[in-house]
Amino acid sequence: MKTMVRLLGLLGCLMPLGIHAQSLPDFLESAVMESPAWKRASIDLRMAEAKLLEAQAAFDPTWRLSDRGKSVGSDLYYRYQDAQWRIPTLGGVDLYVGGQWGNGDWMNPESSLPASGLVAAGISVPMGPTLWFSERQQNVTRARWHYRMAKQQWDLTRWDIQRKALNLYLTWSLKVAAQEAYASSWTYLDAQLDMYRQAFRMGGVSQRDTLDLFAARNTRKSQALQSGWEAQSAFEKMSSFLGHPIDSMRAWTPMELDADTWLGLPAPVTRSVEAFPQMALAAMWAEASQRDAQFESMQRWNLPSLGYQFLQKTEDLNPYGGAWKVTWDLPLWNRANRAERALSRLQLQDAAIQQDAMKTSLSNEVQQRIQMWGSMKENVVTVTDQTATYASLLSLERSSLQLGYSSVFQVNQREVAYLDALLKRNQSMAEYITFVGGWWWLTGQEVPWPAAR
Repeated sequence: MKTMVRLLGLLGCLMPLGIHAQSLPDFLESAVMESPAWKRASIDLRMAEAKLLEAQAAFDPTWRLSDRGKSVGSDLYYRYQDAQWRIPTLGGVDLYVGGQWGNGDWMNPESSLPASGLVAAGISVPMGPTLWFSERQQNVTRARWHYRMAKQQWDLTRWDIQRKALNLYLTWSLKVAAQEAYASSWTYLDAQLDMYRQAFRMGGVSQRDTLDLFAARNTRKSQALQSGWEAQSAFEKMSSFLGHPIDSMRAWTPMELDADTWLGLPAPVTRSVEAFPQMALAAMWAEASQRDAQFESMQRWNLPSLGYQFLQKTEDLNPYGGAWKVTWDLPLWNRANRAERALSRLQLQDAAIQQDAMKTSLSNEVQQRIQMWGSMKENVVTVTDQTATYASLLSLERSSLQLGYSSVFQVNQREVAYLDALLKRNQSMAEYITFVGGWWWLTGQEVPWPAAR
């Protein structure tokens, strides 16, 4: 019995310390908040938000003031002052108004101004489609789409982390359940072995039964120890996934895999495949690519850009003059533009093919899960009933052994069958929980986890 106490102490050391009750939703949410992947996704989302703000800044009105001059001793060679208020519009048109002043003894004749200065009002107008959809407007649209995609990816990352955390949590729970089952059997057999050894010395039981019991006890001992090490390894993986050292991380109570709690999980609410997160993200990418292609096509018109500045003396309202600028850059063969148009069309076709393939794959997966749902529930019920049957047979076989109608070998066979059924039941329940949770996450919906563990 001293050996038994030491070994049970070893099993206790293999289990994490500080265990306390924790609901599954709380665990999954903690896994998300503490995951490095989630932190990176949050940073990406904030970066997309900052880039959107940066693109919107192109529409901010600006005030520009320039004052330059030169003086030597008491002589003022020249001084030029220019103040301008520029107002960008949603299209490609820029409006600006300001004033210009200049004085000095040696002013550049080209830059000479009336003594009272000039009031200037100007406009810059691109010709063609970019008149109503400018590059800065396209940048805002592109940044807004990237922000929406980052938000969608943020949600996908959250569900992916929860899915991985659930698998790690279930793996650990299965190992702990196996450890407890083998340890319970080991404890019972060890107590029985002490009694059989005494009875054998007195001639009450056969050597064969004593040896069979000894072999069965050692087998359960090895299985319990192996399961304990596997449980510890699973716990280490779970803690590493959360990004915390084992010693400083809160421990979690293993999940109780009872059918009454988990078989009540409902099927997800029916949604269109297009509303699934993966499809929504793919559609966003395709639409963003299409908008980029359209804007690039607008820019290939190669029409001139016109600009005109109205000049007015400050002391009267009579027209004084103006300044203009016309630019036109036209490639003669236009081969680069033709290549870009062809590339854009091919990219859009490729995006459409990928979307269709994804839609077909998701639709097939949903149909498969609908068909599998009922059979998986039925399998859980079946293996649960089977486990209860083997437990009853084991109890009857042990009673028969006490009455002298059975053998240690037969009891051991019953116990092996019961333990195998118990582990199979736990595995089936874990697969069912993973199946239903993955189904909800696939459709982009929060899983209605039960309050019980």
